Amino acid sequence: MQKASIFEGKLYAFSMLIALALLVQFLWIAFTIVGLVVFGYYPATIAAFQTLRHFKNSDTPYKEIPTFYLKSYLNHFKHGNVIGVVNIIVIYILVTNMRLTSVMQSDVNIYIYTLFVGILIAFFVLQPYLLMVISESKVSIKRTISCAVLLAFSSPFSSITIFIILIVYGIGLWLVPSIYMVLGISVPLLLLVSWAEPKIRLLTLSLEEYNSGK
Repeated sequence: MQKASIFEGKLYAFSMLIALALLVQFLWIAFTIVGLVVFGYYPATIAAFQTLRHFKNSDTPYKEIPTFYLKSYLNHFKHGNVIGVVNIIVIYILVTNMRLTSVMQSDVNIYIYTLFVGILIAFFVLQPYLLMVISESKVSIKRTISCAVLLAFSSPFSSITIFIILIVYGIGLWLVPSIYMVLGISVPLLLLVSWAEPKIRLLTLSLEEYNSGK
């Protein structure tokens, strides 16, 4: 009986987690569209991360999720889009230079191309950390990036691992794109939420030191 009770408890917790993921996925799609996709993607993703982190281990009723999500979305709309614009510019510059380098015939260009590829990979590794920093505090773009770099280099093995997991998950979504509409953003964000707690504690200390030094 006790084993059955434990199993039922775990099954219930899992079903509630799935319900949370489905609801957040729906809100993410809706608010991304509300922001005309371009202006809605980053604020909606930040709001999804904050919502999953708040409700995953909380007794707060799920009926409050839409209100919490909307508040987070509006609170991070401007700052999230600024980071989004910076990301788009950096990716455009890197990809453009990689294309130009690839068509130039020179042994040196191979090394330059490899350098750009490395920078692009490092940039994508930073993305989960940028998400954590933005969701925790509104600081300058320079401070946001420096905090993300600090967190990434504080545990390089974890950074590489989470990057590989996201790549594998992305390949899975590419093979079965219909999954993306159901749980596409919620699943990786749930993984990040579970993995991010010690990082966020380090981030909080870093931000407190920064604020006290102003």
